[in-house]
Order: sequence, then C-alpha cells, then structure tokens
Amino acid sequence: MTPPAVVRFQLGGRPHALPLPEVAELADLPEPVPVPGAPPAVAGLSDLRGRVVTVIDLARLLRLGEERRESGRCFAILLAAPFGHIALTVEGDVKIATGLDPAPPPGIPAGAEDRAMAGGECVIGPGTPEETALPDAEIAIRLEARRIVQLCSREVRGRFRIETEEE
Repeated sequence: MTPPAVVRFQLGGRPHALPLPEVAELADLPEPVPVPGAPPAVAGLSDLRGRVVTVIDLARLLRLGEERRESGRCFAILLAAPFGHIALTVEGDVKIATGLDPAPPPGIPAGAEDRAMAGGECVIGPGTPEETALPDAEIAIRLEARRIVQLCSREVRGRFRIETEEE
C-alpha cells in the first residue's frame, strides 16, 4: 500500500504537512479584510472566486509567530469539505510530497498525548503533532484539518466567551 501524499510547507521555520485529501486547493488570495474583535489568528475574510473564506494565520494559531507575507496578497491552503470555508496561510514553498513513511524514523517519538505548547512545539490535540518522514529525509510535523479547526473554534469561543455544552 502506498503511503498517503501530503502538502508540505513551513511554519515557524519548521516543516509541517497536511494530508492531501484534507486539502481542496492552493490559492493566491487577495489581502484578507480584518474581522473586528476576531482572535489574532483570524487574519480576516477573503474572496475566492466569489466565495468568502475565513483566512487563518496558521503560524499564529499554533503560537509559532505570525506568517510573513507581502502586502496585497496571501498564499493559502484551502481546506477540503467540510472545512472548505477555511484557508490557512503558510510560509515558504508549498509542495506535494508522496511516498512518505507513515511512521516516524527510529529515535523520533510518535505524537505524545497532550504535548504542551512550549519550546516551539505546538499542540492541537491529543496524539498530535505526529512527525512524518518525508522522501528527502526531512521530518515534518503532521497536522490534521479537523484539529486545526477545533483549535480555531476554541480561540473564537474564548475570545467571545461562548460556552458550549462540552465545557
């Protein structure tokens, strides 16, 4: 069985990856329009061929700094359904990598339960981030769209003090 392909990119100077099936497209978006009162990770709203998408600064959401972009445009990864209304800004070149080793190489720990956000390591849920060996022997932190959306939802609920039944 061929390991799944991923979309790889940089965040905070480290390689990260999203499974290709969780990505709808790569897009060059107009500068997002800020949303008053939104959490800092919400860069704003942008128009993608007549459709409004929420643009999330993924580096800022994961507390890895903020994504640096030239004014006027932003490059983003548009998530696949059911999160197709969300675009994630990322740093550097974005590439599709195939033939990945789904398990970390020896000596690299698999995703630890509830890793803390410290020392540049980010956490977006239990069991993440996991590391993936890329074909060029580079190690990337594997993210999941569902967990990114959960973290973003938590930030919005916290910002507006919205309580849910889960809390």
